Amino acid sequence: MLELKTSEKVLLFCLRNLIWFINIALFAIFSILIPGFFSLRNLGFIIYLSSLMGFIVLGEALVILIGQIDISLARLAGFSAMIVGYLSGILFIIPDWATIPLLLLISAFLGTINGLLVYKLKLNSFLVTLSTYLIFTWGTYQIRDLPIVSIPSILTIFGRAKLGSVDFASLFFILTVAAVYFVLNYTRFGRRIYQVGGNPDVARMMGISVERVGIIVFTVAGFLSGISGLLYIGYLGCITSTIGEGLIFLVFAAIFLGGVSLRGGVGSVIDVLGGIILLGIIDAAVTMMLISPYMRGIISGVILLIAIIINKMKGEMIDRILMPH
Repeated sequence: MLELKTSEKVLLFCLRNLIWFINIALFAIFSILIPGFFSLRNLGFIIYLSSLMGFIVLGEALVILIGQIDISLARLAGFSAMIVGYLSGILFIIPDWATIPLLLLISAFLGTINGLLVYKLKLNSFLVTLSTYLIFTWGTYQIRDLPIVSIPSILTIFGRAKLGSVDFASLFFILTVAAVYFVLNYTRFGRRIYQVGGNPDVARMMGISVERVGIIVFTVAGFLSGISGLLYIGYLGCITSTIGEGLIFLVFAAIFLGGVSLRGGVGSVIDVLGGIILLGIIDAAVTMMLISPYMRGIISGVILLIAIIINKMKGEMIDRILMPH
């Protein structure tokens, strides 16, 4: 067993929890620069903003853990919302109470389609989800051009509801993170996700159905994205074609900042949560500073680039410390 010096243990701890140190530092900097940033109310606002995108990030993290990639998830969320908006606001063919289950069912179904294309037809996941991303985008814009009269108010409840002074979306997100953490760390299926991502050939030799695990993960990712779409409806107060637009870049930034490896099989949902909250802090800051949407696009690109660099440097330093010497 490799014996590490005390200084190496401290450095290893800092590197493995780097995202949380970055969060603390960034929150402190913004608290100094922006009046009113340091407050319990704003902290709740940060967690709320994090929850909107957080479900998509969790879904993408699961997909990457099995060694795949899904760039359609953000658009899937918007497309599912638009379909339900069309059915309830134009055709009026579904009752109000059925809109939420239908939205989540559609998003899970679209995720399943991605999984089937990848595992049953043995197609590259990047190319498959690039194709479905374009399809979902096209479908969203086609529905956008139709005159949606109104949407059921029930669709906005979950994105706006409060339990006392706590946003329902924030509480539900934290509980979902806890549930995903439990599944990944304390269940057989969670171990199989890591095994499939680590080495699918070895996983098959162990009797694990890689295809079954993969399709389930893509389905769950779609379902989680549908929840994000639902929360965005409440946040915006309407269904628009902008739901999920350009969001996938920030999703990957959160995942890279959380230390999830694109090679699969490596990553912690707690660190992914740190990456999500970091983006929530930045989002709250640019909102309070009234930065234009165009500048936000530039900021998104810079964040993604920094996330890639940090993830690479962090991995190299950890490998160097753990290397026998």
